[in-house]
Amino acid sequence: KFIISAIFTTPLLLGMLSHIFNIEIFKIFMNNYLQLFFATIVQFYSGYPFYKGAYNNLKTFGANMDVLVSLGTSAAYFYSLYNMFNDGDLYFETSATLITLVLLGKFLEARATGKASDAIRKLLNLIPPTAKVEKNGNVVELSVNEIAKGDILLIGTGDKIPLDGLIVSGEGYIDESAVTGESIPASKKAGDTVIGGTINLSKSFRMKVTKVSEETLLAQIIKIVENAQTSKASIQRFADKVSSYFVPSVVLISLLSFAIWYFSTNNFTSSFMIAISVLVISCPCALGLATPTSIMVASGIGSKNGILFKNSEAIENISKARTIILDKTGTITKGKLYVEHFENISNFQDSTILSIAYNLEKYSSHPIAKAITKFSSENNEEIYLENVAEIAGEGIGGVWNGYHLFIGKNKEAYGDEKINVGLFINSKLSAYFLLSDLIREDAADEIKKLLSMNLDIFMLTGDKGDIAKDIGKKIGIPPENIISDVLPTEKAKYVEEIKKKGGLTIMVGDGINDAPALAVADIGIAMGSGTDIAIDVADVVLVRDELSSIYKAIVLGKKTLENIKQNLFWALCYNAIGIPLAATGMLNPIIAGVAMSLSSVSVVTNALRLQRIYYKSLK
Repeated sequence: KFIISAIFTTPLLLGMLSHIFNIEIFKIFMNNYLQLFFATIVQFYSGYPFYKGAYNNLKTFGANMDVLVSLGTSAAYFYSLYNMFNDGDLYFETSATLITLVLLGKFLEARATGKASDAIRKLLNLIPPTAKVEKNGNVVELSVNEIAKGDILLIGTGDKIPLDGLIVSGEGYIDESAVTGESIPASKKAGDTVIGGTINLSKSFRMKVTKVSEETLLAQIIKIVENAQTSKASIQRFADKVSSYFVPSVVLISLLSFAIWYFSTNNFTSSFMIAISVLVISCPCALGLATPTSIMVASGIGSKNGILFKNSEAIENISKARTIILDKTGTITKGKLYVEHFENISNFQDSTILSIAYNLEKYSSHPIAKAITKFSSENNEEIYLENVAEIAGEGIGGVWNGYHLFIGKNKEAYGDEKINVGLFINSKLSAYFLLSDLIREDAADEIKKLLSMNLDIFMLTGDKGDIAKDIGKKIGIPPENIISDVLPTEKAKYVEEIKKKGGLTIMVGDGINDAPALAVADIGIAMGSGTDIAIDVADVVLVRDELSSIYKAIVLGKKTLENIKQNLFWALCYNAIGIPLAATGMLNPIIAGVAMSLSSVSVVTNALRLQRIYYKSLK
């Protein structure tokens, strides 16, 4: 409808330009019947949703922007139609342009709205449709819906785990990042629990199903997301609230003006012109454009800066936030392990120790092994190992020149705030590696900026307390605001609790485990590197995957809200001045139409100032 409206409004605007500037090539568009044809399509085809909305509102004795748009455009259209047969001026371009601009705002808003159904579908895709089940001594492939509690499933390397359960035999490394957000695969053996929707990276095992259908952890996350999305109330625009009083007032003033002038002058045409002037001057161009123009400008600024707002409510909410909750993995950190410190406490040279570590760890696909391999790759020498074997959950061992080697968990821990990996030669600790999750380079500076805005900042993570507090200390988050050891299904609960204490709340995350919390928060922000589900559920997406974008988004929200309030103020002032002038006969419809156009121009001009104001505020 917007495209059709834009196509048929363009010649009307070209006709207006031809009339004002005497442009010969566009004079064909000044033909009255041609203008009527174009305007009628826009008015009754593209404008149909406004008429329908107005009708539905009036049925319940309400009035919103649909009523304003229908009333104002109809006044301009039918007045032009009347003038067509009475040698008067035409205002078809006024009604058509208003419908086109309002449709553009609605189109952009609708297109950007988050799609709950897509988000839920992506969560459900984590669950495989079938699984291998032991039945009466045979292995059969059954639909996940046919599997019952107590069934024994066979999970091979690379298989998705379909349901929650317990490993009864075998072992494996499970990638739980999609559900828990933890970047390090978990080593699982007999007796350990496994979660549906996670992936077995290596080896194979048999598992006993303990939860099916809506009982599984993934199903609970889906339910939380669904509930949060459907219960999130949309914010009614200020202009819509004003319209509930404005519309009946304008109609009443128009009728009273007609009645007073007609009974005092007995001149129907003059009285009708005054009544039309009231309707034309009150046409909600400025009021209708006040919000969408600022929103459109803000959306453009945001996209240039890697900030995508999904709806106008997101811009308004982010400007009023008092609290920010940050997920750790993938938000404050990059979700990638690196060797922060290496210490050689043996008689071997560093190059020899690093060569041993490299040649052992290269056999493993574990993220810890990859980090150590990367760290030691530049200093390794070519050595040959024998009897290399990986012990699930412990490490890798081998033999070199008669030395028994092992690299894995360092029980002689240096400290439990970091991942500690020891290299043992003949069972003696010979070196150790301290690994950390890579903190974003801009984290500390950006936290400082956010704190300068008097925002209360929390960090929410599934990691252990010491690791979380160590990271919080480095970036400037107070220890009392660090919440650790949080399960995926608990994140939304913590967000709810913080909301009750801290007012309007922002949640920033990137993983599926963050999706319920992002949906529950007043404003959810997803890092661009995050999972599709997090991006779908969030209200704002940071495309550039930079923490600095959080501060920029909040500043943009604040400046946009200020700009909208300015637009609404001037639009209402214009009506407060213009309507009395029209009602007293001091404005004819032509001047009223010009004044209406100027009010729209002033609103758009003020909205365009937003870009300069925003960039100036960042300096």
